[in-house]
Amino acid sequence: MASFPADRGREQLESPEFVDRAEDLVLHGDVGCGKTHLAIAIGMLACQRMIPVRFFTASSLVMRLRKAKDDNRLDAELKSMGRAGPVIICVLSNFCGPFRRFF
Repeated sequence: MASFPADRGREQLESPEFVDRAEDLVLHGDVGCGKTHLAIAIGMLACQRMIPVRFFTASSLVMRLRKAKDDNRLDAELKSMGRAGPVIICVLSNFCGPFRRFF
């Protein structure tokens, strides 16, 4: 089961201020504890508030940035990503697949 650090809880993650402060959040734990589910929930809350969200698998993000660099447009790609609110990066693409339809 997923748990929150002592200084963070559901209320903080559901607040618009969490996104406004542009804080990093790393979710880690055993397989099946709810990391991706929680990340998607945070992303969907942001979408409901009309905050743009980007979702990537780690491998697709690396490939996208590598291609942008090869095409000499890395700065533009990073700038485009920076316009989003939360950027959600899922490490294991086989677990993230069902959630990609939301973003």
